[in-house]
Amino acid sequence: MSSEPIPTWYNRRGNGVRVTHFKPPEKTLILEGDNVRLNIVDEPENARWSVDWRVVLSNAGIRKRREWIGGRRLFTPEQLRCAFDANGAGSLARMSGADISCPEFFIRRGPYLNIPGPNVGVASKLALSIEVTGEMREAVRQLLA
Repeated sequence: MSSEPIPTWYNRRGNGVRVTHFKPPEKTLILEGDNVRLNIVDEPENARWSVDWRVVLSNAGIRKRREWIGGRRLFTPEQLRCAFDANGAGSLARMSGADISCPEFFIRRGPYLNIPGPNVGVASKLALSIEVTGEMREAVRQLLA
């Protein structure tokens, strides 16, 4: 756990997320935790990176099925680098006490990353929270190399 203060918009469901699949030649990275999943895949025809996420809403229900919600954004290489790199570029807008953000794509303060933005109001169940580790930063650097 980081010594950085946890932002109010970060959801602790993002703690314990780890790299579960990393294939640099295939330009694929999967991060997973008990309640979240993030897939990052190169889309060379669009010159973008497909960033797909899922967050568990509940484990309840008549059949005890996990209910998920999620989304997809197409990140530029610079957006992806800034989302994960602790030394992100200062050219992207700051908001909500973040170190760096790109509205509708991500917000990050220290290692605390939310995609596509802060967990606030109605959107609180739509955003993915991840505590970014050195292993994740290095994997993203290798993907972008």
